[in-house]
Amino acid sequence: MCTIVKSDKNEKDKVIDFLKYAAELLQKGKISDPKLNAELILSGILSCKRFDLYINKDLILGREYINKLEGILERRLRSEPLQYILEKTCFYGYDILLNDKVFIPRQDTELIVELFLSDIKGKDDIKIYEVGTGSGCISVAVAKELEKLQKKYYIKAIDVSDDSIKTAKINMKNNNVNEKNYDIEKIDFLKLTSLDNFFNFIISNPPYVPFDEYLFLDDEVKRYEPLYSITDKKDGLSFYIKIFELLFDCQYNFILFLEIGESIKAKIESLVKYYGFKNYNFFKDCNNKFRVFKLEV
Repeated sequence: MCTIVKSDKNEKDKVIDFLKYAAELLQKGKISDPKLNAELILSGILSCKRFDLYINKDLILGREYINKLEGILERRLRSEPLQYILEKTCFYGYDILLNDKVFIPRQDTELIVELFLSDIKGKDDIKIYEVGTGSGCISVAVAKELEKLQKKYYIKAIDVSDDSIKTAKINMKNNNVNEKNYDIEKIDFLKLTSLDNFFNFIISNPPYVPFDEYLFLDDEVKRYEPLYSITDKKDGLSFYIKIFELLFDCQYNFILFLEIGESIKAKIESLVKYYGFKNYNFFKDCNNKFRVFKLEV
């Protein structure tokens, strides 16, 4: 691991100089996208946009800021995710509070929101059941976008983790989601015996990584992110099997948008055919990988 050498010199007192110093240090520490990391760290601490750093490139940083930034660099050089260090991230344009007890939202997951929004055109009285809400990022994005469209909606978001429930509630409140339009509840989805026919949409980013694949994920993921939000410690199919069983036994209509991993696409399709569902599709993300599964029942 690369070590920070503290100095009383002025080589990193200016914004532009600190950006160069941090990027070089992160590159030596083999952190991917070192320049971007440096920009995000500094803009996060200064509470500004990344482009503002270059507009104010000659701004002098006080010693208090530099000490704080060096502490953050030390943590980043240990591969701690930047989102946990800064305790926030952005999802679909919305600020999401984070901590190391909840899964870090990925940009790929925004595809669920995009597909959902394209599907609800012309529809009203939208009732959504989100399974495994985590930080609440999907529910926040969906709620805010529905409000922009002046749609009548209600969201129930569930999770098995107390930390996720707490974090999701904070994020809904921080993003000014109308509290009359949502409920967040601790529920173990895998123990449900039926689905509530009150809802017409189900959305979820479940723990779908097969455990044998999880073992080969980056240390940054395995060391810091909660295991239960990534893998079921089996083949990654536990959630899908459960929801297909519940759908098979009910007589109600639902539209589902579920995140998947490309490596389990074929197995999910086999399950869909086994349960006799006909109206389904798979969608690719911006990296040309299958990422979202849509099912209408």
